[in-house]
Amino acid sequence: MKKIGAIFLVLGSVFLTLFFSCKKESLQDFGYQAAKDDAVSESIFADAFKQVDNAIRDTNVFYGLSNGCPTITQDTATFPKVITIDYGAGCADSLTGIVRSGKIIISLSKPWLEVGAVAVCSFENYIVDSYTISYFVKQTITFKGRANNLLNFAVEVSDGEITSSEGVFYCYSSRIFELYLGESTAWPKMNDDVWRITGTAKGYDINGKEYFDEIIYPLISQVGCHWIKKGTIEIKPEKGEIISLDFGSGTCDDSASATYNGNTYGFVIK
Repeated sequence: MKKIGAIFLVLGSVFLTLFFSCKKESLQDFGYQAAKDDAVSESIFADAFKQVDNAIRDTNVFYGLSNGCPTITQDTATFPKVITIDYGAGCADSLTGIVRSGKIIISLSKPWLEVGAVAVCSFENYIVDSYTISYFVKQTITFKGRANNLLNFAVEVSDGEITSSEGVFYCYSSRIFELYLGESTAWPKMNDDVWRITGTAKGYDINGKEYFDEIIYPLISQVGCHWIKKGTIEIKPEKGEIISLDFGSGTCDDSASATYNGNTYGFVIK
């Protein structure tokens, strides 16, 4: 009897181990990590776009930040020119609380709102809170003119390597940014500028798993809010079915959710 009891004990242990292993594996298999990493990438590169837009519009004043940080310089008054946003050892954004350090270096081909203007942005020791953006990342912004009477920029991210405390992940995206609200407000009151974002991307999560995404409902990003406020992305992970990544209903916060096979998992974008 003791022997039979021992066998059942061992079998029960194996069953429980397999059960909990499968539960853990299922979270990874459906691409939950891809959804989390994609949400971080969206926030970081949308924020970088807004930083660049603000800096180019005025190379003397940088709205939303205090204590003279960052400093903005340009190498020449003519075009093409190089504009450098230097956050030094760290600048706390007075609107969002986000701390940025390092530099964004912008090579601008011609005046910002002249059709065909191209800004190639590189990053030097650039850190946003706990996320480090690689030196090899390039964000290329092209002014396309107007679509539906809205200012329209094509934004491409290549070699989008981001390092977090959990590991390294990558983003390669092709987005359209439209200035949906706030154009009529004069500089420097840009806090009401609202950008509507569409497009596609691919990436690799911190586990090295490839995924593809497409924005189904436009993402909403507002100056003065670091996070994506609203919108939905469909993510097709390397393994598993499509995940719906949802940024909420319009509140400026760091929460999002991933829905897979009828189950929704909330998480914080950190």
